[in-house]
Amino acid sequence: MKRIWMFHLLNDFSGSPLVLKNSALALKDQSEITICTSSSEGFLSSIEGVSYQKVSYTWSPSKISTLINFIKVQFALLWLVISNRSKIDVVYVNTLLPMGAAIGGLLTGKKVIYHLHEPQVNSTLMFWLMLFVAYTCGDKYIFVSKYLQTCFPKFQARGEVVYNVLNEEFKQNIKTKLREKDEQTVLMLCSFKEYKGVYDFIDLADMNPLLNFELVLNSDQNSILPLVEECIERQLSNIAIYPATKDVHEYFSRSRVVLNLSHPDKWVESFGMTALEAMAYGKPCIVPEVGGIAEVVSSNCGYHLSHTSKAKISDVLCMLYHRDNFYDSLSARVKERSEEFKFANYKIAIINIINGIK
Repeated sequence: MKRIWMFHLLNDFSGSPLVLKNSALALKDQSEITICTSSSEGFLSSIEGVSYQKVSYTWSPSKISTLINFIKVQFALLWLVISNRSKIDVVYVNTLLPMGAAIGGLLTGKKVIYHLHEPQVNSTLMFWLMLFVAYTCGDKYIFVSKYLQTCFPKFQARGEVVYNVLNEEFKQNIKTKLREKDEQTVLMLCSFKEYKGVYDFIDLADMNPLLNFELVLNSDQNSILPLVEECIERQLSNIAIYPATKDVHEYFSRSRVVLNLSHPDKWVESFGMTALEAMAYGKPCIVPEVGGIAEVVSSNCGYHLSHTSKAKISDVLCMLYHRDNFYDSLSARVKERSEEFKFANYKIAIINIINGIK
């Protein structure tokens, strides 16, 4: 059995740790898996059948503190790999961020796999350093979409596209209930960032007072209070805002349509796990016109609309709420599309990549 050590800095309820969890689930029956991540609660917590090494890393609102923490954790990861080199066959680096682990893998002669989720293209020195480390240390690169693969042209010869999927645990927990039109919501789940379209979502709630909106943010209760207060000041009674949660099923089960309003000029969605989760429920999605998320939500089972086209988005929302026969037909196509992203296919692809590196 290969001994695979997986590295991810901040364990939370965002997309990249969820995908790494799927990789661990795919590999754990034939490999010894050790996950190295922060002690915070998230998707990587308490996975049965894997071992853990805790990494001392926290995010801070202060950019200076975050930078210091980031630099310190790289040395910790480097030492973690070097000091445990006799226990490691493969170093599995999730995102560009844990570059200390990749350097440790190179220095100790281990195979290094990068699982890349986001382009993270910017002009900072730190980004170019992470890119250089990834290019120098990586033996294989996994991309979550064809779009993302185009963002790393130098990596393509050693790269492979493996679309994200929903694991069986998620599918088994899907809850259904009778559709009650007056209870169903317009839903968005995202990070608390302006470029994720948070304020556009609030504007849409303002423009559609007869519809109910729910916003689930990957932040704690205290962090979302300013946004809640803004909605109160704008006298918006049709929107509810919630902090991060591990159980998103209650939100998807009572939604009618799911939005992604990311700003492509600042952030291009390379995949979009929340869209795939919504599709498993048969919920139509409105997503940006570009990026990997547009590959997932094909044009025959959803809508590609810019966050700037709020009037068009409002028209689609109203249509989906009032044309039940059309909605039911679209929902069936959405559910059928979601079945193309099977965990069994993902498992085979990840195992083949691991077995293919010598």
